[in-house]
Amino acid sequence: APVVMTTGTGQGHMPLLIDAAMQATANLGMRMVVLNGRRGDWPGALPAHVHWSDWAPLGRLLPQSRAVIHPGAIGTSATAMQSGTRQLLTPLARDQFDNAARLEGLGVGLSTPGRRATDRVISNLLRKLLQSEKIAAQCRSVATRFDTPVDLDQMCDQLVPGRGAAQAGLA
Repeated sequence: APVVMTTGTGQGHMPLLIDAAMQATANLGMRMVVLNGRRGDWPGALPAHVHWSDWAPLGRLLPQSRAVIHPGAIGTSATAMQSGTRQLLTPLARDQFDNAARLEGLGVGLSTPGRRATDRVISNLLRKLLQSEKIAAQCRSVATRFDTPVDLDQMCDQLVPGRGAAQAGLA
């Protein structure tokens, strides 16, 4: 199974981070899928172990992967949790640092700031991530939480007290 890397919607081209991840997966003898819409900006040929795609449905790809490397955007984070996929987070900006800290605290991944993510750092974290039965078990456990259907009316009533009464004309 490959390691998937996505740079996220707002990140675009991140050559140093992508290059470090490609080198890390090569060092570990792993296949890699890079999801980034700016392949035309990438100089030269890709290594043989790397497949590049502009986009792929993460909900279908992640269950077939070993792990996902990503900056920590909430959409990728949630899809990885739903699929039970281990996460190596490389936050770069905005809410990504908070998301990475929360996901690491939840036990579903490991993180390092994107600007510090050298091939050596990624290799070490990826090895630790994939060898940890504790993280694998926690990923499986969190994934089961997505199996329960959500009652959106009940959720809205919990988030907005008095919402049900207002809708019924009682407020």
